[in-house]
Amino acid sequence: WGGKLGQQRAELKSDLAAAVEINQGRDAREAVEAILEQLIALKGPLETREQLPGLWRLIWSSQTADAFPFAKPSSVLGGDCFQRISATAASANARAENLVIWPFLGGLTLNGGATLESLNATRCVAVCCSVLQCIV
Repeated sequence: WGGKLGQQRAELKSDLAAAVEINQGRDAREAVEAILEQLIALKGPLETREQLPGLWRLIWSSQTADAFPFAKPSSVLGGDCFQRISATAASANARAENLVIWPFLGGLTLNGGATLESLNATRCVAVCCSVLQCIV
């Protein structure tokens, strides 16, 4: 990731970091998704996928990106958002769970998960078996 591609990637990541801080709305969602498409088009190294399993702070979700116009996509009704990825999408039992945690409500957690399948070399899709549960 050196040279011109590295510089372009760094600039896009900087643009992305700024774009996800904009309040939710159609324009913000379209701006973020356009930057993501540009990053995907750079075709970076795929071996980094092995680093995906784990619990990640979720700073963007297309599903909530324009749901609440006065909020950020990293917050759902004031709760902190995370995504737990159990395995890479190439795995037979890969899952992603989106968690919303409200610390001010005693750690009340909303958990929605789905099985993942690879679509192609750069994308996966959540399919089948959605689970939505509240954990107190």
